[in-house]
Amino acid sequence: MRVYGYNTNIEVFSFENMVRLFQVAADYVDETEFFFDDDPDETNHCIGFLPEYDKPYWCGYCDVQDGCEFSTAEELFNARVFGSKSIKERWNTFVLTNIGGLSAIDMIKSVPAIQMLANMPLNCDEIDA
Repeated sequence: MRVYGYNTNIEVFSFENMVRLFQVAADYVDETEFFFDDDPDETNHCIGFLPEYDKPYWCGYCDVQDGCEFSTAEELFNARVFGSKSIKERWNTFVLTNIGGLSAIDMIKSVPAIQMLANMPLNCDEIDA
């Protein structure tokens, strides 16, 4: 998994840490956007968390017909709704663009709870955006 605009081959979030991000920093992840780099159209996908709902984890509406809602982050990341595959199954091609409406790099730089889960330099000045 890569972060759009971060010039490295380092996996920024492991799959497990991305799921964990949605569990422990849920207040920051609504309107998280990504694409799969094996999609020639780089279709933008959207996932998030809305705590006021019984099933607070969601994906789509703009990219997944009728959208989907889930009780847990694990269900969201394992749902086969992206070309009949899950985010987990497509993890090697997952490119994160935004977290919570901000660029992924800016969000990682500014929120310590997210930075702790990312495999990026602790000195965020080293991040080449």
